[in-house]
Amino acid sequence: MNWKWKVYFWIAAVMVGAGIVSVIVKAGDANFSLIGSAVINALSLVGLYSYVYNKALIPYRSVWIFTFWLLMTQEVLGLLEEFKGEFLLASLLANLITTIFMIPYYLAIFRLAYRRK
Repeated sequence: MNWKWKVYFWIAAVMVGAGIVSVIVKAGDANFSLIGSAVINALSLVGLYSYVYNKALIPYRSVWIFTFWLLMTQEVLGLLEEFKGEFLLASLLANLITTIFMIPYYLAIFRLAYRRK
Protein backbone atom coordinates (compact mmCIF):
# COMPACT_ATOMS: atom_id res chain seq x y z
CA MET A 1 0.00 0.00 0.00
CA ASN A 2 1.08 3.56 -0.62
CA TRP A 3 3.20 5.18 2.13
CA LYS A 4 0.65 8.01 2.37
CA TRP A 5 -1.99 5.53 3.55
CA LYS A 6 0.40 4.27 6.22
CA VAL A 7 1.09 7.80 7.47
CA TYR A 8 -2.66 8.47 7.47
CA PHE A 9 -3.26 5.25 9.43
CA TRP A 10 -0.81 6.26 12.18
CA ILE A 11 -2.26 9.77 12.45
CA ALA A 12 -5.76 8.27 12.68
CA ALA A 13 -4.54 5.70 15.22
CA VAL A 14 -3.21 8.44 17.50
CA MET A 15 -6.43 10.44 17.18
CA VAL A 16 -8.74 7.45 17.76
CA GLY A 17 -6.51 6.23 20.59
CA ALA A 18 -6.68 9.64 22.26
CA GLY A 19 -10.46 9.61 21.89
CA ILE A 20 -10.75 6.15 23.43
CA VAL A 21 -8.46 7.14 26.32
CA SER A 22 -10.56 10.24 26.96
CA VAL A 23 -13.71 8.10 27.13
CA ILE A 24 -12.01 5.73 29.60
CA VAL A 25 -10.75 8.63 31.74
CA LYS A 26 -14.25 10.16 31.83
CA ALA A 27 -15.87 6.77 32.49
CA GLY A 28 -18.06 8.24 35.23
CA ASP A 29 -19.31 11.01 32.96
CA ALA A 30 -19.39 8.99 29.72
CA ASN A 31 -22.78 8.30 28.25
CA PHE A 32 -23.78 5.46 25.97
CA SER A 33 -23.18 7.46 22.79
CA LEU A 34 -19.56 8.22 23.74
CA ILE A 35 -18.85 4.59 24.59
CA GLY A 36 -20.61 3.39 21.44
CA SER A 37 -18.66 5.88 19.36
CA ALA A 38 -15.39 4.68 20.89
CA VAL A 39 -16.26 1.06 20.07
CA ILE A 40 -17.24 1.92 16.49
CA ASN A 41 -14.06 3.94 16.00
CA ALA A 42 -11.87 1.18 17.46
CA LEU A 43 -13.48 -1.37 15.13
CA SER A 44 -13.08 0.92 12.14
CA LEU A 45 -9.43 1.52 13.09
CA VAL A 46 -8.91 -2.25 12.86
CA GLY A 47 -10.51 -2.03 9.42
CA LEU A 48 -8.24 0.80 8.39
CA TYR A 49 -5.23 -1.25 9.51
CA SER A 50 -6.53 -4.24 7.56
CA TYR A 51 -6.92 -2.13 4.46
CA VAL A 52 -3.60 -0.29 4.68
CA TYR A 53 -1.46 -3.32 5.54
CA ASN A 54 -3.52 -5.78 3.47
CA LYS A 55 -4.13 -8.12 6.42
CA ALA A 56 -7.55 -9.64 6.98
CA LEU A 57 -7.81 -9.30 10.77
CA ILE A 58 -11.58 -9.71 10.53
CA PRO A 59 -12.22 -11.58 7.27
CA TYR A 60 -16.00 -11.17 7.21
CA ARG A 61 -17.33 -8.63 4.72
CA SER A 62 -20.58 -8.36 6.64
CA VAL A 63 -18.68 -6.88 9.61
CA TRP A 64 -17.22 -4.17 7.38
CA ILE A 65 -20.55 -3.46 5.68
CA PHE A 66 -22.13 -3.04 9.12
CA THR A 67 -19.20 -0.89 10.31
CA PHE A 68 -19.34 1.30 7.23
CA TRP A 69 -23.03 2.04 7.68
CA LEU A 70 -22.55 2.64 11.41
CA LEU A 71 -19.86 5.19 10.56
CA MET A 72 -22.11 6.88 8.02
CA THR A 73 -24.97 7.01 10.54
CA GLN A 74 -22.63 8.39 13.19
CA GLU A 75 -21.42 11.07 10.77
CA VAL A 76 -24.94 12.15 9.78
CA LEU A 77 -26.12 12.24 13.39
CA GLY A 78 -23.05 14.27 14.33
CA LEU A 79 -23.81 16.79 11.61
CA LEU A 80 -27.47 17.01 12.64
CA GLU A 81 -26.48 17.52 16.27
CA GLU A 82 -24.47 20.58 15.29
CA PHE A 83 -27.69 22.39 14.35
CA LYS A 84 -28.72 22.41 18.02
CA GLY A 85 -25.73 24.42 19.20
CA GLU A 86 -25.33 28.11 19.90
CA PHE A 87 -22.25 28.59 17.73
CA LEU A 88 -23.66 27.11 14.56
CA LEU A 89 -21.06 28.41 12.10
CA ALA A 90 -18.06 27.45 14.23
CA SER A 91 -19.52 24.02 14.98
CA LEU A 92 -20.31 23.33 11.34
CA LEU A 93 -16.84 24.45 10.26
CA ALA A 94 -15.15 22.20 12.82
CA ASN A 95 -17.35 19.29 11.79
CA LEU A 96 -16.65 19.94 8.11
CA ILE A 97 -12.88 19.88 8.71
CA THR A 98 -13.23 16.62 10.65
CA THR A 99 -15.37 15.12 7.90
CA ILE A 100 -12.83 16.06 5.23
CA PHE A 101 -10.07 14.43 7.28
CA MET A 102 -12.19 11.29 7.70
CA ILE A 103 -12.95 10.75 3.98
CA PRO A 104 -9.97 8.39 3.44
CA TYR A 105 -11.00 6.54 6.60
CA TYR A 106 -14.50 6.01 5.24
CA LEU A 107 -13.11 5.10 1.82
CA ALA A 108 -10.92 2.35 3.31
CA ILE A 109 -13.84 0.81 5.23
CA PHE A 110 -16.03 1.10 2.13
CA ARG A 111 -13.42 -0.71 0.04
CA LEU A 112 -13.17 -3.47 2.68
CA ALA A 113 -16.93 -3.83 2.76
CA TYR A 114 -17.63 -3.74 -0.95
CA ARG A 115 -14.51 -5.21 -2.49
CA ARG A 116 -14.88 -7.59 -5.37
CA LYS A 117 -14.29 -11.23 -4.65
